[in-house]
Amino acid sequence: MNPLWQLRFPAPEISRYTPLVQSLLSLDHALFHFINSTMANPFFDWLMPIVSGNGVPWQVMVALLLPFLIWFGSARLRLCALFMLLVVAIGDP
Repeated sequence: MNPLWQLRFPAPEISRYTPLVQSLLSLDHALFHFINSTMANPFFDWLMPIVSGNGVPWQVMVALLLPFLIWFGSARLRLCALFMLLVVAIGDP
């Protein structure tokens, strides 16, 4: 692991937690390593940087998807899309 990463995000001291929390933390670490090492594939290696905003910004994806939702969606979906736009407009700097 990168030492800089360890300095910025130090691992929690497991010894100060209760046994239940210790077992949940070890399960969390084991699941993370299992998913990260066995469930990788080239398609998601290509797709995830784009979706997470490192490639094409997510606003472009929403702008492409929103007309489709408004045109083919029900009234409930249109209302949801309107409120999503409102929340993003208010909350995104």
